[in-house]
Formats: sequence, C-alpha cells, structure tokens
Amino acid sequence: MTAKTNEIPVRLDELAGHLGNQDAEHWIRQVGGPIERDWLGRSVTTPAAARKALDAFSDQAAESARLASEFDAWLKDWERCYIAVGEAAYQDAAKRRLKAEQQALRDSDDTFYLGLPQTVSPQGRAVAQKVCDEAREAFEKQNPRLTFEQWTTTKRGRKR
Repeated sequence: MTAKTNEIPVRLDELAGHLGNQDAEHWIRQVGGPIERDWLGRSVTTPAAARKALDAFSDQAAESARLASEFDAWLKDWERCYIAVGEAAYQDAAKRRLKAEQQALRDSDDTFYLGLPQTVSPQGRAVAQKVCDEAREAFEKQNPRLTFEQWTTTKRGRKR
C-alpha cells in the first residue's frame, strides 16, 4: 500500500462482511493482494485487492448457483424418468393381468351372471406393483441417483 499513499485502506474485518463472513485473508491471498497492518494493528488491504476479492467471491457464488440449478434440473429429470418407468411397467402389467382375468371369466360359465371386470383384482395390482418396483430398481441400477458432489464429478455436462 506504499505505492499510493492517498488510498484509504480496506479493513479485512469489514471486507469479510461483504464476503458472506468468510475469511477475507483467504480471498485476498487468492487474488494476490497485499495484507498489512494499520496503525491500530488491524489487518488491511488495498481497495484494488478488496475489489478483486469481491469479484472472485461473486464469480464463485455465481458458478455455485449455476451448478445448483443444473443439478436441480438433472434431478427433476431423473425423478420424472424414474416415475415414468415405474408407471409404464405398472400399466403394462395391470393391462396384461386384467386381460388374463377377463379371459379366465370368459372361459368359465359365470360370465353371464357376473359380467367382465373392468378393474384389476387386488392380486393383480400386487403383481403389477412388483413389476413396477423391479422396473424402477433396474432403472436405478442403470442410472443411479447421485448426490450433488457425485454429480459434479461424474455426470456434469453429460446427457442421458
């Protein structure tokens, strides 16, 4: 700070408030700014170094927000696919089970009196739910649900 004597030094404790109460010394060192002591023994830096630190902090915050937004979109897409796979498997199994139940009634003599069922029996729903669970399990094996940390290191930027 000796280069420009008319500059008013920026106190690091005040700068930390603008950095989300993070370590101001870390940010000043990261941008290569000087850290000195004022006449009261407080840590201070130049206004230019403080501005660079604030810019670096803002850039990192923007990048973090962008990554969080991309991860959120990826996770919503993953959940949509997970639900769709299970729903499709359930519907397919339920339709096959209903056709089988209707065919069994047609083959018996009770059809005239009972009529054909329009919904799947509870046993048929249980079978369809099992098929749904198996399809979702297979989907999750092929496309595992990732945490944010796992996503940033493995999936980032890739499309399924």
